[in-house]
Amino acid sequence: LEAENHRLESLIEEQRKRADRLADAIATQTERLSKLAEAQIREQEASARLAEAQRQFVDDASPALAEPASPSGPPLSESSPEEPASLPASLSLALADEAATGRVAAALARALRPGDAVLLEGELGAGKTTFVRAVARALGLPEATPVTSPTFTLVQEYALDPPLVHADLYRLGDPGELAELGLEERLGADAVCFVEWGARFADALGPTTLTARFTMTGDTSRELTLTATSDRGRALLSAAGSDAFAASE
Repeated sequence: LEAENHRLESLIEEQRKRADRLADAIATQTERLSKLAEAQIREQEASARLAEAQRQFVDDASPALAEPASPSGPPLSESSPEEPASLPASLSLALADEAATGRVAAALARALRPGDAVLLEGELGAGKTTFVRAVARALGLPEATPVTSPTFTLVQEYALDPPLVHADLYRLGDPGELAELGLEERLGADAVCFVEWGARFADALGPTTLTARFTMTGDTSRELTLTATSDRGRALLSAAGSDAFAASE
């Protein structure tokens, strides 16, 4: 009888262990399904934001890109073919991964011209330097030439056409220190400038073209918001917007 009781206790213990393992497996699967559902919701939200941004961009850009209604209408200005107020002021893009970030950067690079200055904002690791690297490659910088954040040198210039100036003001404490960098002399001149962490020094830096803000939405995904800070910035968004949308997909 004692042996039989021992056998029954062993069977009951084994069944309990199996039940515990099954419960753990169910909990793990439930957690995986929950994470998958959350990821699908985020993807749907990102798609909705992209669709809304595309609609808004088309609405903003259409009047500027439309043909004149009549040849007898007032002639367009030779120096400014489109009214700045009618051009898009901002553009939001959902970037699935680093490759999408690179494609959008290349699309923007094709529309850049000397004097353009872009402020880059976003938390550490959001993709600011990745974006500048892709712009540099699109402008012809060889793959063998590294492009890293100039955290300690603060300013790095690449001999391209036009020249590319990459600055990182994260460690800068006072606007007065900008004079020592010579950055103000390059902004709006013959180079295109990308300035990380530059928004807090916007007044000292002077006129800029765009602000590019990166928001982390996942391990590799980002939301990029390009905001014009001048009439030139609006024209740049109008010129690069369609290509940027296509590149982000």
